[in-house]
Amino acid sequence: MTYIFDRNFAIDLLDVSGNLLGGGPLYNVLDVSIETELDKAGEVRVTVPATDARAIALLSTAKQLRVRTTAGVIGAGLIQSVTVSSNDGQPTYTFTGLDLLGELNWLSCGYNRAYDNANVETAIIGATGTATSLLGGTGWGAGSISIDAAVATTSITFDGETRLSALVALAVQIGHHFRQGSTARTLDFGLFGAASGVNILNVDTATAGLVNNTATGYIANIVLETVSADIENRLIPLGKNKFDLRDASASLTDILVRTDQGPAGFAATTDGNTSGATIPVTATTSGGRAFRVGNEIWIGDADDWTADHEYGIIASVSAGVSITLTALLQNSYAAGVDVLQRPQFYVEDATSQAAYGVREATPQFGWIGFSNTDVDATYQTQAATALYYAAKARMLRYKDPYLAYTVPDVLDLPTTLKVGDQVRLTFTGVTATASTEAYVNVDGNFYVLKIQRKLAGDGVGGARGLTTLEVANVTRPMPNNASIVIYNLDNNRWLGLR
Repeated sequence: MTYIFDRNFAIDLLDVSGNLLGGGPLYNVLDVSIETELDKAGEVRVTVPATDARAIALLSTAKQLRVRTTAGVIGAGLIQSVTVSSNDGQPTYTFTGLDLLGELNWLSCGYNRAYDNANVETAIIGATGTATSLLGGTGWGAGSISIDAAVATTSITFDGETRLSALVALAVQIGHHFRQGSTARTLDFGLFGAASGVNILNVDTATAGLVNNTATGYIANIVLETVSADIENRLIPLGKNKFDLRDASASLTDILVRTDQGPAGFAATTDGNTSGATIPVTATTSGGRAFRVGNEIWIGDADDWTADHEYGIIASVSAGVSITLTALLQNSYAAGVDVLQRPQFYVEDATSQAAYGVREATPQFGWIGFSNTDVDATYQTQAATALYYAAKARMLRYKDPYLAYTVPDVLDLPTTLKVGDQVRLTFTGVTATASTEAYVNVDGNFYVLKIQRKLAGDGVGGARGLTTLEVANVTRPMPNNASIVIYNLDNNRWLGLR
């Protein structure tokens, strides 16, 4: 095998402090891969011949690598492991590691790092000089930060998470995303989803205008990864210690109260005007259900969160219909107001329900909530409101069917494209699926979830190389065995099951 140095790209090696090693870049590079992924650390890989003693020695010493092309630096990462294999019968060494975001996985939040109604941009994400922020003391700084005004402040608590996993939780909670910034060790955080102007198409759908467009990539095939009806359009969210939406701000008009649900739960209405501690109600006891001492009740208009409402604990029950609470009611209620035992609070998307039917879920957001000592009513409202926005963000990603494609070997894709951007994908023809082939006619905008740029030592693809994309119609990752296991383990942890 003849090893060729492709002068369209170079690989610099650096020590832990960022100093260049070896007096120059690597030569005899067989291939290099740089992956970036939305809301997580990506991966870098470089393969060299095992006979290149200089490359092996430098890669075994270096802690970081940087990939440069004629377009500038297109990726950087950490060197963490090595594997030995062969390429056309010749032994090779492949060095692998996370991209620079992996550094944030080496630093911890410690325990009980609580942000109560804190500014997301300055206090939580922060910058290098902000000691109490997630980027404080990491060597990272804020890049492009754009926070929706509705969630500019939020409440969130981290307990043992790494800085990277904390950023993941924050992004999930407020419905935003993060990625590496335009310069090394800067973080972009925002809604993303901007149209990139990039068109990706197969030759059959190319036009003269697109062929001459520098923002066009060309493909031979796409792979249909996921068509999922895993829809959630009614969410009953829970936070830390099964904290719920009951104390959320009255300005949030679309919170609803679940009636006639849960163990020993049922709905009744007030029989007359109520004030003080005793609530006369008219209730059914069919099926053995009745008010029970110690249960929670909620009183108010179950369809109007902005109206007066409150909850309490039942102290005594008379004849199954008249109850006394452990504390006085704070408001007066007219006849016919809802009284719910063991209430459950939820949000829903009516448009999705009309199209696909009601699909319920109870997602866990165990990092949202106040500490056991912080029971001030203000903190309760702030935490419940944060839980509301987390549920709304999740529903935005799960209320519609999920469609995802892997787009392999895109030729001539602009290096300016970033994860989180939207591209226009146009493809007509036969595509592979997990088990068969199908004919598809795709023409639409998709979010870029993952970018893998591959450069080869024989010059394949030139300075831009060949690129593989993962795209989807919504910004949630492609489901796979690892992500499903991690999701379920995390839910169990917050529920106290492990």
